[in-house]
Amino acid sequence: MKGALVEVARSSGASTPNFIAFQYNPETLKRTWTQPEPRTGGGNPLGVTGDPAEAYSLTLMLDATDELAGNPLSPGTTDAMTAGLGSRIAALEMLMFPVDPTDRPPGGGSFKRTSSATPAGQVPAVLFIWGVGGPTALPPPSMPASPPAQVRILPVRITGLSITETLFDDRLNPTHATVELSFRVLTDKELKAVPEPMKTVANAAYKYSLVRREALALINLRASTSAFRLPPLPSP
Repeated sequence: MKGALVEVARSSGASTPNFIAFQYNPETLKRTWTQPEPRTGGGNPLGVTGDPAEAYSLTLMLDATDELAGNPLSPGTTDAMTAGLGSRIAALEMLMFPVDPTDRPPGGGSFKRTSSATPAGQVPAVLFIWGVGGPTALPPPSMPASPPAQVRILPVRITGLSITETLFDDRLNPTHATVELSFRVLTDKELKAVPEPMKTVANAAYKYSLVRREALALINLRASTSAFRLPPLPSP
């Protein structure tokens, strides 16, 4: 099972998923949680303004060796012989560029670029998929898996991309590369401003992952209470 990034593209008014599967799954997946800014002006010291922020960072290894040694008539080998890792790297790079969500042509194609001063532009919203045993369709939040499937499906925004090309063919196309990727999970509050068709898909993914996390926490609670008994607590 490969991890993947999936961009839901607009194609003739329909949702066309654009898959970027990881050639090799990363050995390390770093997650960082941060609390939102606390409310000011006194009041409840535990008060917050929203859900915590979750961010990921990982390193991907890209290698065109297998494709270059494959069947010359296969699309993967033809691509590798023509551009090395160029198409895979370009697919990741495109996730960093602002796009006009209303001007994406059928089939993915090229995008209409917007300047940084154009507020109508946005970077693509993407689904991060990690793990196996996930549902074929995202279930409603009232129907958690039992036990929860060991798959993460999260709506994310790519925040950082660093590419190190290490080996090249005779045309100087990269054949080996290391990609350092970072992204953050879009919160429920942020998803309210995301346009369709990504809004519906991203909300379903966010709620699915939230229910899954709550179900896993309940499993841990059941295991912990059976192994450790709390001392009597004072009455309020």
